[in-house]
Amino acid sequence: MTVAAMETGFREAMNQVVSDIDADLEEFVETVENRVPVYVARPRTTTEFLMPCVLHVHGGAMLVLSEAYRTWLRRLAALGAAVVSVDFRNQPYPAGLDDCCRQMESGGGNLAGPASRPPKGLVDGCFAMCPYIFGDYANRRRSGLRSLVEYEGVLVSAAVPLVEIYGASTDDPFARPYAATLEVLEGMCPTVVSVNELDPYRDEGVAFYRNLAKAEVRAQCRQVMLTGHAMDLWTRIVPDVAHASLAAAIHAFSLSLREPQRAR
Repeated sequence: MTVAAMETGFREAMNQVVSDIDADLEEFVETVENRVPVYVARPRTTTEFLMPCVLHVHGGAMLVLSEAYRTWLRRLAALGAAVVSVDFRNQPYPAGLDDCCRQMESGGGNLAGPASRPPKGLVDGCFAMCPYIFGDYANRRRSGLRSLVEYEGVLVSAAVPLVEIYGASTDDPFARPYAATLEVLEGMCPTVVSVNELDPYRDEGVAFYRNLAKAEVRAQCRQVMLTGHAMDLWTRIVPDVAHASLAAAIHAFSLSLREPQRAR
């Protein structure tokens, strides 16, 4: 399957019209090596007030996808958030990580996890959806992660070459947060780990949550029942499930971190 075909499939699964936002806003931020497009969506309103800002790091194993998430981001913005999505370079590690960290520095779940720490103090919380963070999928049967075997199939088989292309060591915690030690996790911002019941990557997300708890990080874990990998992003196919993840989970979490107040 080509990258273009993947983009088209995801876009069709997520495609719904949302009118009450400023859509199709895009900015560009210079980096050392590349000109990185940044998509911004926010509610259209005549009232001045402060709202949560959600920095979105799209899925796709850090190597594919980008614009397929636009409709989903519009729906999140329509709930009352400023959404900033970094179209980082889909290139081997650490290109994407560098792009996203530079955007945070300018004020903008594989960057979910320890990579949400640098630069420190600029991120109030991290919401990791269906994190794909184990890395050593070629040896999945010896991993102790039951879901990798229970739901083994095309999705897991495809992960092996993607990991090789990404090029990061499986024990680098900033590339593969599953490998993060408790010392690395200590002091991390409040985090929600969201997993899908029928996802082969489910148990690595749960294991990551348990490690966060051991490191005394303020953490939660939620499981979206009867869904496969990232299905709660599919606003067109399962709108109620997608809205629950957006409204009850992500938006509510952002509000809990820093209550918006009307500007004086």
